[in-house]
Amino acid sequence: MRSYSIIIAAHNEADNIANCLNSLVNQNYPKDQYEIIVAADRCEDNTVEVVNKFRPEFNHLHVIEVWNPPTGVSPKKFAINQALQHAQYEYFLFLDADVVPTKNHIRTMNQYFEKQIAAVISLMKFYPPKSFWQNFLVYEKLVSWCIAGAGVGFNRPIISYGGNWGYTKSAFNKVSGFENIRFSLSGDDDLLLQQMGKMKLPISFCLAREGWIRMEPPKSLSQFIRQRRRHFSAGKTYRFYLQGGYFLYHATNLALWLAWIFYLPAILLLI
Repeated sequence: MRSYSIIIAAHNEADNIANCLNSLVNQNYPKDQYEIIVAADRCEDNTVEVVNKFRPEFNHLHVIEVWNPPTGVSPKKFAINQALQHAQYEYFLFLDADVVPTKNHIRTMNQYFEKQIAAVISLMKFYPPKSFWQNFLVYEKLVSWCIAGAGVGFNRPIISYGGNWGYTKSAFNKVSGFENIRFSLSGDDDLLLQQMGKMKLPISFCLAREGWIRMEPPKSLSQFIRQRRRHFSAGKTYRFYLQGGYFLYHATNLALWLAWIFYLPAILLLI
């Protein structure tokens, strides 16, 4: 079994991070073979206090408070980089603060890293949809999974999910870390993955459900738009042929969002 540094970048996540940590400190994995590092990214709530409550339960839990990222540098990348500098193990796993991994999450990811893999992409599932809006998002997420899996299958990785993936310290250093992508608002996942793919590092796609995590979908249109703005900021720095595919992906999704307009007359007739 490998030893892991689990990195969580948290920005004002006091309401969510307890569920994530509760799952991590109760993993079906030897407790002396992993550590948890929370990078508290400019937290103005009581995120740090919530995290510290778990310290008596798990000795290898560390909190790094991160303030004042350099001008023009992505705050999240800066926070993750600070956490990585404190990580003691070769293998890194990354989770968002508002997700809940299964009790076998580390064990499942370890099965892939045992095969000498440089990076593992895993999935982020929405909780069961409760509205028409959320059902639409589930379909969109399914399309992105297919693209992510196909990219890995064709040895041209495109998409990763920063809230649930992992890589080795060696792979991170080989691509010079975030140095070449530090000015993109996002891209701590996709852009880094693409650099690893460009160097032909071995990358795998987690098909085991125990390695997947659940997440809440965007609760409002404004939250959805903010999320997409971050994605677009990373897409602008994709290589040219990837930008074409990225455009088609989002154009298809936009068409789906607008398709209901053409059915509106029929819907009104049924009312």
